[in-house]
Amino acid sequence: MAQIKHVALLPERNIDSYKNSFGRVLIIGGSISMSGAASMSGMSALRSGAGLVEIATGQSVWQIVAQANPEYMVTPLLEKEGSLSEKAIFELKKRVKIADVV
Repeated sequence: MAQIKHVALLPERNIDSYKNSFGRVLIIGGSISMSGAASMSGMSALRSGAGLVEIATGQSVWQIVAQANPEYMVTPLLEKEGSLSEKAIFELKKRVKIADVV
């Protein structure tokens, strides 16, 4: 039987580093019936090594997403009739500017 070679997937982190040293991910998603999609995307980002994960989601579900993992930064976005409001774009533009990955 062939031997399996173990390879480190992520480099070791310096002991004096902090979350901003490893990238800021912004996830835009989630809705009243799909808050899990945003939460699972956030978990994937954390597991892949992101330092800071921010999830921008509708006001109707931001608390559900925030409770899924205390490591997430959650930004509630304005809604209108069950969808994101056009006014949400102003907040999204600010969040996108400081993200490394959207």
